[in-house]
Amino acid sequence: MAAREGVTPAEFCYDYLVGGDGSRMVYFPVTNYVRGDLEVVREMIEDPHTILGLSDGGAHCGVICDASLNTSMLSHWVRDRTRGPRMPLESTATT
Repeated sequence: MAAREGVTPAEFCYDYLVGGDGSRMVYFPVTNYVRGDLEVVREMIEDPHTILGLSDGGAHCGVICDASLNTSMLSHWVRDRTRGPRMPLESTATT
């Protein structure tokens, strides 16, 4: 998008953010969304050596991660997922 506009990516983001009513955000996934979907996350969750649990959502993450882990995981992977297969409830046990 920046190349189409003839500006740097940083300039494009700044222009986008100040061009709205103050409610615009730029989502920059650093990990787990590099292919434009959460398939890599599903693969990790389905690995038999994976245990879901609350991890460090502070200094090492760009997004706040709190006690909503269990609800978020269940609602997305079991109930609401539309881009890819849903997971059976019994396979999403969290700690």
